[in-house]
Amino acid sequence: AAKTGALIWFTGPTAAASMTIPSGATYVQTGGASGMNYAIPSDLSVISTDISTDVEGLADRIYAPDTGANIWRVNISDPDPANWTIGKLASLGGSGANARKFLFAPDVVAFDSTTDSVLIGSGDREAPFDITIANRFYMIKDSHGINAVPGAVVTETDLCDLTANNIQTGSAVAAQADRDCLANPGKKGWRINLGTGEKTVTGATT
Repeated sequence: AAKTGALIWFTGPTAAASMTIPSGATYVQTGGASGMNYAIPSDLSVISTDISTDVEGLADRIYAPDTGANIWRVNISDPDPANWTIGKLASLGGSGANARKFLFAPDVVAFDSTTDSVLIGSGDREAPFDITIANRFYMIKDSHGINAVPGAVVTETDLCDLTANNIQTGSAVAAQADRDCLANPGKKGWRINLGTGEKTVTGATT
């Protein structure tokens, strides 16, 4: 709690986890997040879904990226933390050249009335001269619903590859192909592949 510093909720890889806080009380979490095995060194993106109907602008959603290039969504609108939920929105890392990391919070903006855009880039600020990791910049679509639970985890195959910038500079055929990809309801956003050695070393701003 902001006023007292008391722990009100936490999560981890399994639902059986518990934590003893300095007062000696033990808090057992109400749910686990399978696969939450990576550190989260970035700031969190904490948003109010719709301040037009929530005049106090109270936070109701959190996006948490990790060093395995996963993005987690936490729904915190319910007054009772026991009813808060967490789910994995996207899994965009891997091994070898795909061992991407998210070290900065995503930016979240409206896509349309039912969907939000989660924008984030990968990069390791601790290895600024690395040229082995294939870093990316992503836009992931997520439901605008205040308590929406992520469905199938978004992976790179669910995204349109807009690296070539065909819509602005490509041929008519290539530009139309990218437009068709973006209009495909099965696609969950887009990605831009960064060049050799390029990486994101700050947060996204829209």
